[in-house]
Amino acid sequence: TVNGSNLLNIIRRLKNEEIEFDVTANNLIIKQNESSFKLPMYDANEYPSFPNLNDLKKLDINIVNLIDSIKKITPTIDNSNPKFELNGALIDIKSNKINFVATNTRRLAISHLENITNEENQIIIPKKAIIEIQKLFFDEAEIYYDENIFLIKSSNFQFFSKLINGQFPEYERIIPKEKKYLIKLNREKIIDAIKQISIISYEIKITF
Repeated sequence: TVNGSNLLNIIRRLKNEEIEFDVTANNLIIKQNESSFKLPMYDANEYPSFPNLNDLKKLDINIVNLIDSIKKITPTIDNSNPKFELNGALIDIKSNKINFVATNTRRLAISHLENITNEENQIIIPKKAIIEIQKLFFDEAEIYYDENIFLIKSSNFQFFSKLINGQFPEYERIIPKEKKYLIKLNREKIIDAIKQISIISYEIKITF
């Protein structure tokens, strides 16, 4: 067990050739041609053990649909809210649909997927884990969870994160049941207009 950031920085700076690893006393020696680096090692027995899949429930969601859903709500996840549950995204599994929800108390974002086989439950995934999942997974993968852990397993590797323990706000009560106005806009034109105005300020007034 060594410092991951230091190890990555060393490997990045080496050439695309064979690398030799040696263990000497409590140090990891990394060699390539005339280059040699030494990193102190830590007690591997103190490294956290990986969760056992047999102890977790399987979440039946296509990984592409999962990533597409969480991408839509990620910008609304808060960063340092004293209410820890708002620093993550809620996966709210209902009988007929799965809601992906995020809020920073000023904005609320919800994305939906159809639920076919999953039992009803709620879990809150930290923002950092949400961002890493979007970077790491592009193909087939299996998803597992319990009340404390969220895990994704592909053919190449596994990623797991601890969940946020807390009570997410009752977001469905915030959404109005009836809407007073319906305004139809051309998506490309409104985005282009907002981009131009945001050069000057992120605060925009829209008048109809």
